[in-house]
Amino acid sequence: MGTTVKRLSLAVLAFTATPHLHAQPDAQAAAGEGGEARFLSQARQLTYEGRCAGEGYFGADGQAMVFQSEREPGNPFFQIYHLDLTTGDSRRVSPGIGKTTCAFLRPDGEAVLFASSHLDPDAAAKQQAELDFRAQGGERRYEWDYDPHMDIFVAAADGSGLARLTTRRALRGAFEFAPQTPCLSQYLTHPLRSSPLK
Repeated sequence: MGTTVKRLSLAVLAFTATPHLHAQPDAQAAAGEGGEARFLSQARQLTYEGRCAGEGYFGADGQAMVFQSEREPGNPFFQIYHLDLTTGDSRRVSPGIGKTTCAFLRPDGEAVLFASSHLDPDAAAKQQAELDFRAQGGERRYEWDYDPHMDIFVAAADGSGLARLTTRRALRGAFEFAPQTPCLSQYLTHPLRSSPLK
């Protein structure tokens, strides 16, 4: 896409397996802006808060999803949220500082994996620099940030019990729980390598 996206709302297909979705039809999504109506039907907007949201993933039972959103005061970067699709209630799972990405619900829905840079000693300064940039009218196209301070964390779906799972200096992202095992599958990129590590 060659244009800057000023506002992005998370839109998903309303699958017949999840008829309980508490979501309102979004007129813009239903109209199929950009010709999307040719490929998507029964689209519903699930998030309304914040500057933008994206990268949403359903839980195994279709009762919840996790997603990232820019909505925390004082932090212009994505944080991770849990959305209960039966009630419409959402809550932040990640600490609220730094950058986050790649959330994934454990198959039982009780825990969330995600990458976060909240332990970066310069996290607050980076947030302020981005806020200052935006205050001066600056805009950036979305790009995935290869932040060397990203580590993988796991927390309960309500954000409690945060635990760090990685400490090696490498990009951590695109990971998930391996079904019916205590293992994680993850995709790593080392800052000094151009090829992925497995």
